[in-house]
Amino acid sequence: MDGQRKGPGSRANATTEAIDLQNATKYTARSARAKAPDFEILGEPATLLPPGTYQAVFVSWFTCLMFRKRPKIGLKFQIVDAGDHFGKTLTRWYNARRLIGEHGDSGQFQIGRHSDFLADFARLFGMPSRTDRAPMSRLKKVVLLVEVETVKQRRNQEEIATPLKYSVIRRLLWVTAGSVQEPD
Repeated sequence: MDGQRKGPGSRANATTEAIDLQNATKYTARSARAKAPDFEILGEPATLLPPGTYQAVFVSWFTCLMFRKRPKIGLKFQIVDAGDHFGKTLTRWYNARRLIGEHGDSGQFQIGRHSDFLADFARLFGMPSRTDRAPMSRLKKVVLLVEVETVKQRRNQEEIATPLKYSVIRRLLWVTAGSVQEPD
């Protein structure tokens, strides 16, 4: 280089420093970022219930790819026990073998013969008469006793911060009301 200083007191920076000092409140891109939020929290707050058993009714199901690769089925249930938790919605998660077509609300899926989903379904309702198209509508006609747990760790076994803990349905125990018979 030619020996000139390029630091804060140099001639090259003298003009910018003067502008910065004279216009300390001048609008800049940095000050615009300071006024805008740095991030947003998306989605609804997760439901947190005390662990235990509750009566619940099936609301809907959806399919998705968890962590962008693992096909999952989410069954949504609504708590129908009288009290503070009446009407709260929880999800029971199952692994799927694969998703068929578009995933999302009421998405189609395939499960294995030894899957947790089929084990729960067969225990509650018996094996479906047709394995090529089993009806999810069977879940809509009953009240179930479900076991609820609090999720305390992330998938990498790190502890979840207390305000972010949430409840899930760990098991569908049995039918407490409604018809378990397959429709004609």
